[in-house]
Amino acid sequence: MVDNRKTIGFVNNSHYRFLLITYFLILITILKIPQTKLGFKNWVLDYFFFRYNQKIVLIFYPKL
Repeated sequence: MVDNRKTIGFVNNSHYRFLLITYFLILITILKIPQTKLGFKNWVLDYFFFRYNQKIVLIFYPKL
């Protein structure tokens, strides 16, 4: 038997995380577009999504 309440909560939580991830990806692409157009290519924006920790870490590092 599958508990419906747990299943519904899991679906809602995963959907909320999916929306959060897509929001951050769209924000990252918006931040990367002016950098490439204006020529500020010394900074590269990378993102790492740790699924098990459920955290999004944004890392700035200079391009070598």
